[in-house]
Amino acid sequence: MSWKRATAHKTVICYYTMNYRKKKAPFLVFFTSLTILLTGCGHSLYPLHSDVFTMDTVFSIDLYHKTNEKKNSQQLKASSDILQNLSAELDCHNTDSILSQLNQTGSIDDTDGILTDLIAETRMLQERFGNAVQLSCRPLTKLWNIGNENAAIPLQKQLIAASSLIDDQNIRLKDGKITLCHGAELDLGAVAKGYALDRLYAYYDELDVSEKPQYAVISAASAVMLYGEKADKAPFTIEISDPNSSDMLGRLTIPPESGHSALFLGTSGNAERFSSINGTKYGHIFDLSTGYPAESDLASVTVLTDHGLKADFLSTLIFIGGTASLSSHLSASDYAVLAVDQNGKIYQSDSLRFEVYQ
Repeated sequence: MSWKRATAHKTVICYYTMNYRKKKAPFLVFFTSLTILLTGCGHSLYPLHSDVFTMDTVFSIDLYHKTNEKKNSQQLKASSDILQNLSAELDCHNTDSILSQLNQTGSIDDTDGILTDLIAETRMLQERFGNAVQLSCRPLTKLWNIGNENAAIPLQKQLIAASSLIDDQNIRLKDGKITLCHGAELDLGAVAKGYALDRLYAYYDELDVSEKPQYAVISAASAVMLYGEKADKAPFTIEISDPNSSDMLGRLTIPPESGHSALFLGTSGNAERFSSINGTKYGHIFDLSTGYPAESDLASVTVLTDHGLKADFLSTLIFIGGTASLSSHLSASDYAVLAVDQNGKIYQSDSLRFEVYQ
């Protein structure tokens, strides 16, 4: 596998359990959680750490520099500001956000172009991979309200009405203006955290060479960015949990490559974010063709690729498609997949080095 954004590092990434069922989630996105335990810093690098709660999850930011300078601490604050500003723009539950204003009025001037950029990038992925993931899904996610205490199965006529409004062709971009047609409303949960990581990558990559972190690890539960490389060129070592139990499934090793670049991981699954309604478990990832939560035979999907939004989008799309559509993704040249089905069977791209624990 040759990544467009190369990286190398040694760390351990584990799944951990968080209870989201009692919280209002501004971003309806998968919550197969990832936490990062950093080890082996090496070569006397200076670590900087911050936890930022935004987009209904904790973004754990770890930067490692060769020098201990004040400007490096300023990068940590700038990273936090980027995330907070993005949340303020893209949170559909914040009535003051640009996204909420768009959903309420049907039209906005997107002066900074962030929302336009996110929509355009998602559209390019849809052109290649299809429309199983659509940003205009808010009428449906709002109707079900999965993950919250008042989640309920909608009436069939409600599902039909909500589903009729879902079509990303009703999102119009022209001359810096975004217009929603025919009652469309947007929910960015399937791509928001990955896009936020892309914005952080852009910030780090635009720094002068002397100011870039030697490496950085940004973890947002189900979305992770691995930036840069260790001085000793050690690989990233990622420990993956079993979505069907509380045990660890195995260890993923990512060989080092050169350059101040990045690799992104996105994970989708229903193990943690769901609602139990009348004794039946309903996950938060929707099959837009039925209006119901997806009944996938996959328990989790992790995608490794060169963009955060792409990793988010693909992990959700592959999860919805299940094992029936998995084969073509396993042989892709620009991303890699590690998937586990409901029976514990593991599917992985040939390019991955994954060691299953016995």
